[in-house]
Amino acid sequence: MAACPTRLRPILMTAMTTILGQFPLIFSNGSNSETMKGMGLVIAGGLSASTLLTLIVVPLLYMMFDSVNTKVRRKFKIKPKPNPYEIEKECS
Repeated sequence: MAACPTRLRPILMTAMTTILGQFPLIFSNGSNSETMKGMGLVIAGGLSASTLLTLIVVPLLYMMFDSVNTKVRRKFKIKPKPNPYEIEKECS
């Protein structure tokens, strides 16, 4: 959560420039363009899918597992482990 405001823009800019850089390969009509179109589509599609997975699906999975973890801990009355980041903030 703390890294989102600072890291989201560079991640999106890097992914978008690489995806947009594949457009000349995808839309080319020259010789040997059949091979290059396929390669450009695979690179652009894979990069866009991995970016979406990284920015949306993985954080959602973390949130789901965290909520299941807190429910199980509440049900069995297990004390949560201390967060090292919160302990560090208290000490400084």
